[in-house]
Amino acid sequence: MRPIIPIIYYQGRKKWQVPPIIDLFAGLPEALAVYIPELKHLFIALKSLSDEAIVTLRLGALAAALLTQKRRFDPFRIAEELKRIFDLLSKSDTDRNFIIMFAVYIIKVSQAPSIVIEAMKNISSEIKNDIMTAYDQLIEQGRKEGIKEGIKEGKIEGKIEGKIEVILNGFEKGLDISMLSNITQLKEKEVVEILNQHGKMPQ
Repeated sequence: MRPIIPIIYYQGRKKWQVPPIIDLFAGLPEALAVYIPELKHLFIALKSLSDEAIVTLRLGALAAALLTQKRRFDPFRIAEELKRIFDLLSKSDTDRNFIIMFAVYIIKVSQAPSIVIEAMKNISSEIKNDIMTAYDQLIEQGRKEGIKEGIKEGKIEGKIEGKIEVILNGFEKGLDISMLSNITQLKEKEVVEILNQHGKMPQ
């Protein structure tokens, strides 16, 4: 028999701890509870991994994916990391189509696609035109099929928590109210209210 080692990989924003398996069976009679196994596991929280530990992984594609997921809630950091991400992909055995779709994935998971798209235009990658073409095709496909989850350029599909994080990070980097409103698709007065709530606006 081959041993099975449970590995839990977590990439959420909030801190999370794995509950015991028995906790998933609320109300289970004690006579049956004794048959629920107690398994040890490896719990890997992406936020706990340093960038240095990630980039030294043998699989360049995996390292690029982990960096992207680690930065997914901060589009400014993703934009800054693009060169390193594409360097990792270019050193891996992945083919051209995978790299193109991976780039589109980066745009899709970002909380502010317009920032990432603009940064991608400046990368010295031979396939950046293919990347933008694939992205445009997905946008058009989403519009034609009426898929609400489709990629919509210049709009943010994330939850309000993600928009708040974008506003706070952008404001600290010098973006004005009008630009933050355009990026998050929130009204300017809503952006100001969020900044006030977090003590970012002068009184």
